[in-house]
Amino acid sequence: MTETVIPLILGLGLMLIVWWSVVPQWTHGRRRSGLSNLLSDAGLTHVTSKRLIGSTLCLSVTAGLLVYVMSASLAVAVAIAVMVSPLPIGWVRHVKRRRQIELRQVWPDAIEHLASGIRAGLALPEAVSQYPATVRSVVSQPASQWTFATPD
Repeated sequence: MTETVIPLILGLGLMLIVWWSVVPQWTHGRRRSGLSNLLSDAGLTHVTSKRLIGSTLCLSVTAGLLVYVMSASLAVAVAIAVMVSPLPIGWVRHVKRRRQIELRQVWPDAIEHLASGIRAGLALPEAVSQYPATVRSVVSQPASQWTFATPD
């Protein structure tokens, strides 16, 4: 037994040393998940990815229980629960696509308004604050995250 265990341990140790030297070190910065990016692209910054996953699970369990109560078949209930589970994420993707279309339609007007404000001698923060209401309603979500340095 020791004839096979010792070479395996030595081989595992050698593999870990090589892997540690080849693979880049992990960054300690916080990365955003794909769901967080999807939610922010959809303009749903008040919804966290945990809340989205929780709503997905609640919807699946509720649908599965309702189908089980109506049909008394566990297989059908599980199948319906699995088919219903991607609906909240699909809805968020739909909202993202609709928001991107709105931004695409408003973007030329927003740039034209900024350019005319700057040509008129306004500073960039003033030009942004002078947006028309139609542009402001669509662009306000990303624009609210901008910060401008003001002279003291």
